[in-house]
Amino acid sequence: MKNIFETTLIILVIFSLLIDKQIASFIASNRILILNQFFTFIVNYISAEIILAILLIYIIFKKRKLLKPYIVSLLSYLVIVNALKYLIARPRPFIALALEKLPDISYAFSSWNASFPSGHAVVLFLMIPFIDNKYKPYWFALAIIIVLSRIYVGFHYLSDVIFGALLGYLIAKTSIKYFSKN
Repeated sequence: MKNIFETTLIILVIFSLLIDKQIASFIASNRILILNQFFTFIVNYISAEIILAILLIYIIFKKRKLLKPYIVSLLSYLVIVNALKYLIARPRPFIALALEKLPDISYAFSSWNASFPSGHAVVLFLMIPFIDNKYKPYWFALAIIIVLSRIYVGFHYLSDVIFGALLGYLIAKTSIKYFSKN
């Protein structure tokens, strides 16, 4: 029962790799104005840096004993995600599939770095083990909205965000487990 979340994500990564291009093309071909506006707002105004800062403040004031595992998780995230992006070098969907770009979104930053894995997904799901249980459903809902925005605008494939979610969650759980033993 304990590993259902991780197992489900692994299965979803494998399945999503098979249908990534079809999903990205379908979404780009069926965009609607209200979602364009909503996801443009999310992409433009919610950055990974803001999310990291919010959780750091939360940990400093509410869960100081988790500060070391949090910092180690962040450093691990930076190393692992950048290494995977470099090694896999998967082009972003809007480039690989020549998807229509939404106005009011800068696609320039995304053209020089790779799609896999989604750094935003890693960061968002890395935080879940650090958050009090009563806030987890809200955080999870926010995380889903943000990663969906990354797929919707063509920055990521579905497998990028699912793998990123799994990676972030496992980095945090491993770090917390290590520091709880030592």
